[in-house]
Amino acid sequence: MNSSHNISDITAATPRYPMVGAEESPAIKIDLEAEKVHSHIAEGDEFIGELKCRTGIRICGVVRGSVNCETGAVVLESTGHVTGSIKGQEKIFLDGKVGEEGGQDAVKVSTPGLIVLMNSSVVNADIEYGKMATYGDMTHNGNSRKIQPSR
Repeated sequence: MNSSHNISDITAATPRYPMVGAEESPAIKIDLEAEKVHSHIAEGDEFIGELKCRTGIRICGVVRGSVNCETGAVVLESTGHVTGSIKGQEKIFLDGKVGEEGGQDAVKVSTPGLIVLMNSSVVNADIEYGKMATYGDMTHNGNSRKIQPSR
C-alpha cells in the first residue's frame, strides 16, 4: 500500500495533495507512514468520546468528542469532523471541520509543532501552535496563539 495519499481522495495514485477547489494552491505531500499515522476513522464512521492515540490518526468520519495524539500527525480529511478539541505533539493537518459554529463549548486545537489549515477547513476553535500555515479559502473562527515547543 502506498503510504502517501491525496487528502481529498485517498485512493488516488499520486502522492500530492492538490487543494480542493484551488488549482493555484501549492501541493502538500503527507506521507502517512513517515508521519506515524496508523489509525483511521473512515468516512461514514462515528466515534463518540475522548479518542486517545499513541500514534497518528487519519479522520475521514466524525469524532463527537476530543482527539489526543501522543506522537505522529493528526490528519483531518475534508469529509472529517471533530466536535471537540484536538491535541497533537507533532503535526496537525486540517481540511475538515473542527468544533461547531457558534458552539458554547471551549474548543482548542493545539500542538507545539506545525498546524496546517487547508483550503476546505472550517475551524471553530482557538489555535495554539509552534508553526502555522494556511491555504486558500480556509475558515478560522477563534483566537490563535504561538506557543514555544516543549523541551
